[in-house]
Amino acid sequence: MHQIIEQADRLVVKDPINALVQFESEKREDLSALKNSLVIERPETERLCLCVGNPVIYFYKGDKELGALSYINGAYIRFSHWSSDASVVDTDKLLTWFDDRGMPWPRQMFDTQRKEQVQNQKNEQRWLAAMPSSIRAVWTETLTPHGTRDTQRLIAPFTAAIPDKRLQVLTLLEWYGSGAGPWSGYPSYEDVARKMLFEYSTANIISIINSTQLSTAQTEGAARFFGGWDFSQKRPDDLEKVPDTLKEQLWEHVSSTMDKDKLARARRTFKK
Repeated sequence: MHQIIEQADRLVVKDPINALVQFESEKREDLSALKNSLVIERPETERLCLCVGNPVIYFYKGDKELGALSYINGAYIRFSHWSSDASVVDTDKLLTWFDDRGMPWPRQMFDTQRKEQVQNQKNEQRWLAAMPSSIRAVWTETLTPHGTRDTQRLIAPFTAAIPDKRLQVLTLLEWYGSGAGPWSGYPSYEDVARKMLFEYSTANIISIINSTQLSTAQTEGAARFFGGWDFSQKRPDDLEKVPDTLKEQLWEHVSSTMDKDKLARARRTFKK
């Protein structure tokens, strides 16, 4: 890659979505500064993100294109001559190259991704903190090769630690109601609580809910469970079993939020 940048006498930066040219230069100082900013780390195994890089830098010698460099997900780059993406050792140095040439959006995207990563870590920590201790003890052992959790391996230690079925359901509702917030587009690890709740009959869950005053998290868990797409698909007839008083309670809870996706789904489920 460095050799090709040395051979090039022109670079063109484009937005791959609309193919608009964002920057163009024939200055050797721009090419050299870019080369110096690209200190990379060779990956131990091949890594090729399915995402589209943005921006893309094309290198030319005369009218001949020598190669293309794509900026990927904050800390990675892709080069047209490589079979794998590679990580950038000094991300700030590369972002400064863009900044100095009037292209602020790569850094803006990077900063946004960083904030999302921090928030995702906080969400996961909150989820882990709400996790029943019996499940936390075996959580890492149940990870499958596909990145999901073997829910069946969690049921035995969970029910052994909490023999009372009523407390089991309330605990799972509390846990399911402690997620990041969205009912769709949420982290896959939140599916575990939902799958475990399906081990109980709808009538049993309703009976347990009616026997206690739910906490805010338990109410969120109940609304999310009954209002979720999976419940409507797996137990479509059971929606009629949910009492009107409970539907109204769950609707009042969801309607206090500003989440359009949750409101739309809850309206279809609880306001028929």
